[in-house]
Amino acid sequence: MGGYAFQPIWFMQDITYRICERRSHKQWPDVVKERLKPDGPDTRLTDIEEANAAEQRQREEELQARVRARYPD
Repeated sequence: MGGYAFQPIWFMQDITYRICERRSHKQWPDVVKERLKPDGPDTRLTDIEEANAAEQRQREEELQARVRARYPD
């Protein structure tokens, strides 16, 4: 008898869980989505980290070049 009293709560909990689960899957970055493929990832984690580090270095170099051009010695 007590289980019937909680049925609306369980129903709302299930709906909320399904909405949050769908929403979270859509918001994952592409790197994470690739790792979750059923046939496995296409790239190694070390390759991804190296690519990110190279991009960061390139951005820093571009920033330094702009600063040097803006404020010459």
